[in-house]
Amino acid sequence: MTLPISTPSLYQNIQQRKPQEGKPAQTQQTPNESTPPAVLNASIAQPIQVQIVPSGRNAKSKSQVNWAAWAFLGAFVSIGTMGLWLPWVMKKLGKNKDSTGSPLDILLQSPFQLIKETGVKFSDVLGADEAKKSMMDILDFIKHPEKYKKQGAVMPKGVLLKGPPGTGKTMLAKALAGEAGVPFLATEGSNFNALYQGMGAERVRQLFKEAQHLSQKHKGPVIIYIDEIDALIRARGDKHNNSSTDETVNQFLSCMDGIQTSEHPIIVIGSTNEDLKTLDDAAIRAGRLERHVEVALPDIKGRQALFEHYGKKYNLSGASKAYLNTLAKSSMSFSPADIKNILNEAAILTARDNHKSITPATLEEAVDRVLVGSKRDLKISDSEKRRFALHEIGHAIVGHFLKDDFEIKKVTIVSRSDALGATWSQPKKENDLLLSTRKGLIDEIAGAFGGRIAEEILLGADNVSIGAHSDLDAIRKIAEHMVLDAGWSGFAPRNYRNSEHLSEHLKQRLEKAVDEIVSLGEARARKVLKKQSLLLDKATEALLKEETLDAQAFKDLVKRYGVLM
Repeated sequence: MTLPISTPSLYQNIQQRKPQEGKPAQTQQTPNESTPPAVLNASIAQPIQVQIVPSGRNAKSKSQVNWAAWAFLGAFVSIGTMGLWLPWVMKKLGKNKDSTGSPLDILLQSPFQLIKETGVKFSDVLGADEAKKSMMDILDFIKHPEKYKKQGAVMPKGVLLKGPPGTGKTMLAKALAGEAGVPFLATEGSNFNALYQGMGAERVRQLFKEAQHLSQKHKGPVIIYIDEIDALIRARGDKHNNSSTDETVNQFLSCMDGIQTSEHPIIVIGSTNEDLKTLDDAAIRAGRLERHVEVALPDIKGRQALFEHYGKKYNLSGASKAYLNTLAKSSMSFSPADIKNILNEAAILTARDNHKSITPATLEEAVDRVLVGSKRDLKISDSEKRRFALHEIGHAIVGHFLKDDFEIKKVTIVSRSDALGATWSQPKKENDLLLSTRKGLIDEIAGAFGGRIAEEILLGADNVSIGAHSDLDAIRKIAEHMVLDAGWSGFAPRNYRNSEHLSEHLKQRLEKAVDEIVSLGEARARKVLKKQSLLLDKATEALLKEETLDAQAFKDLVKRYGVLM
């Protein structure tokens, strides 16, 4: 190890031997006999460097700096003085103006977003009329609490909004806060799944503490909104949970029980896409998230209102404005988010192609993009293309003749995303098929078999492709649902899905019952396609030529070449 040292006597020695001006310096020096055997490379402008050899293996110089110790000390001092410098930093950044508590509390508030005025009204929420009625009851309670108190009624502590993604659950919660004019404290369920033990429970406490502070400050109700609340209140003991998540659920239940519903109530609104079976029973019982509001997909009236509302901001042609009603009738599975996305995709396509306005054809292309994906440019041989057409027409024919309550909307062999072709069908009348029947489910299995069997009939059993693998997955799920959940097992009706102890013999019987239902659906599809062989051939040729057949084009083919069943 080499250390710089300063030795006055040696330095003075060198000064005495410094060459005079005008005379050359001597390059050779005779070392003193008493000097230890160390290399002295010194000059007038440099300090003397002395190499010191430690006397022991683990010996250390007393002058060495322990940087690790200094770093630890610095971190310790910084944390210890956090109460002095952190509030100043947060104030300079202009954050957490309404926050109270220690600096640690301030850090824990970061996942929560305070919106004093949401700016959303119930008139902005379309396609969810039934859900709006339930939320308006709470609004009336907030605005006129006295008339409810006279009847002995107590404001609900919590509301659970449940329904498919994109149906407007967050909009409903914001609309309630906007109409009532109360603060809106928003967060997400995943924000409570902290890495460290106890952090999730601490965040729950801090959330309710912040809500109580706001209610006292504003002297009125406060709404806590937790999006995807299933991540917070998943059933305790669930295989996906651990001790930390169970502790977080317990803390949430405790905080819900501590909510005061008298002068300045706090209302907790949670949204979820999950089945209620996955949520903790104690969290959704009366006294906690007690009011359950179903936010379903919009009906035809709601979809028309949504298309008209969102369509106002886009440059639609006259024909497109009229076509929106047709599109609303044929979009039973569309959520408000889907409808907004379709119109936006149509606008993007129109701008990309430098068109003046959005046309009906562009709207149709936007629907296909949203539901299936963008077109793919694939170089496909004629034989493979014919196989795709045959497969999709097989689905369409079986669906047309067996599924009386459904109609074929479109058949296409245009490749999009992972799909090499697609057949779309929808119920003829809305809300007529809220409950499935045994016949309807078996016909659905038959329709899924249509593509595979069509290939087998015209190409031979040895030339059937693996293109039906996704169809087989769907078939199996339907058959297992019928046997395990609906009780169509061929013996004592019972729900076997959640049975923990099943004998091997019973499992074999259930598996046999599933196979029998699958075979029944396959036989129905084969019977239809053998009888409609002419239609199968002619419709396949038409699809090869056009690549896409709409509902009317397919009906014309059935009328011309089909045989009555």
